[in-house]
Amino acid sequence: MVAIFVLITFLLFIAIDWLVLKSQKKKHPAFDGSSSIADIAVFTKEIFRAPLEIFLSKGHTWAQKNDYGLIKIGIDEFILKALGKIAIVKTAETGQIVKKGDVIFEAAVDDKVLNFYSPVQGTIKFINPAILNKKITDPYGDDWGVLMASENFSEVKNSLFTGIEIKKFLGNEFSRLKDFLHQHTLRPELVGATMFDGGNVVEGAVSSLTKNGIEEFEKDFLTV
Repeated sequence: MVAIFVLITFLLFIAIDWLVLKSQKKKHPAFDGSSSIADIAVFTKEIFRAPLEIFLSKGHTWAQKNDYGLIKIGIDEFILKALGKIAIVKTAETGQIVKKGDVIFEAAVDDKVLNFYSPVQGTIKFINPAILNKKITDPYGDDWGVLMASENFSEVKNSLFTGIEIKKFLGNEFSRLKDFLHQHTLRPELVGATMFDGGNVVEGAVSSLTKNGIEEFEKDFLTV
């Protein structure tokens, strides 16, 4: 009830302010269609969906077993929304044995570089040639990274998130991301773009951080 009263009071003040400005032939920023805030793309924890058959690591790399028994590895949608224009510039090499926690992708965000780590152990069998040096737009579809042969995937997958666990994990990660941005950015508009949206986050907000901020993001969010 108190929250509703506060909201009504806030809207009443805006309406009064708007009437005053209208009499002065001025525009109120809350009703100005040219407002830059209105054009900002934001995201919330409710948008995150993941295919039922994938297994997700806490480092935001996922694994999925294909029909031939190979493990497909990629990065998740959370990273796409948090970083914005991200491109994979390097992957582990074909034939390379990769352990869980080893670097499997090197990515570029503008002029900043960060690493992604393998969620499982195995041998790289194939690299998706379409993934290199292009903006990722379809993280669970065409924009996967490598195929790996893994002998112990049936055991390792138990340490990864799946099904409803993924949704809960990404919800917690969204909350952590808001706290992280509050601590690392000088631009408050990147978090809580509007007053009553529950604290939406601007898409690509992390890419605006300094090099040190990107390094801290990798440390806090990408290690497995």
